Amino acid sequence: MPLNVVLMHHNIMNRITKEGWRLCLQSLTDAVRGGRLEAFLEILLTEEEIDDLSKRCLILAELKEGRKTQRQIAADIGVSLYKVSRGAHALEDSKKQGGNNEYHSDGET
Repeated sequence: MPLNVVLMHHNIMNRITKEGWRLCLQSLTDAVRGGRLEAFLEILLTEEEIDDLSKRCLILAELKEGRKTQRQIAADIGVSLYKVSRGAHALEDSKKQGGNNEYHSDGET
């Protein structure tokens, strides 16, 4: 496949992904405002995705508390150390970029 076709396809996918992400965020916002978030997420996500998302939220909460090592968090939640480390790095990157303080592992609000 020629490079220009590959790049065009990549740009189209980026546009679609961005549009889809904006739609997802708006749909989540509408579901929260309408008190239908849980029902919306149960429609949107598979059981496996709900399980994965739940574990990621537990990881972030544990990292935010700062009481356990990453190894302890991984063992308690039943995930790989890599997943916990990834969460810790994401929180740190968010903090460096001035992201939402609600999710910072150092307890800042």
